[in-house]
Amino acid sequence: MAWNVKGTYVETCSCELMCPCNLSLDHGATYDYCRVTLVFNIREGAVEDTEVGGCAVAVIADTPKVMTAGNWRVGVFISDSATDAQFDKLVQVFSGQLGGPMAALAPLIGEMLGVERAAIEVEDDGLRHSVRIGSMIDFEIEDVVPFPSSWVGSDYGRSEAVSDQRLRH
Repeated sequence: MAWNVKGTYVETCSCELMCPCNLSLDHGATYDYCRVTLVFNIREGAVEDTEVGGCAVAVIADTPKVMTAGNWRVGVFISDSATDAQFDKLVQVFSGQLGGPMAALAPLIGEMLGVERAAIEVEDDGLRHSVRIGSMIDFEIEDVVPFPSSWVGSDYGRSEAVSDQRLRH
């Protein structure tokens, strides 16, 4: 079951300034918990024979201070514009059922809160990025350390918080 998606990735969490978990999930969060939102804005790609370009996925997690302690509570939002086939395939990818990065996080999840459709808007404006997920989530971030412009659009990414990534399995 092969899949391959390419697009931008934006994340924010409840920690001060920068998320220490980007260095290691063993680093403790600023507070006694971490509430993180991971947003994948898929430009192009397919899961098996289903095209998924133009869809977005948001993974919301409530974790303990040290993420490797497990017992995460996780919920997922998928673009309300996704067809039923796209929705089903994206659920499989972002729940880790088809392998890849999300499968590596699966052992840390203690409670899956569900998957819902929602309007997901992602806007990239230079170093500023904003995300709106229905009426539930609305945030804006600015890149802390932008990479050289020669890397923008490549598989290297743009910053710690936002990157242009290709995920595949």
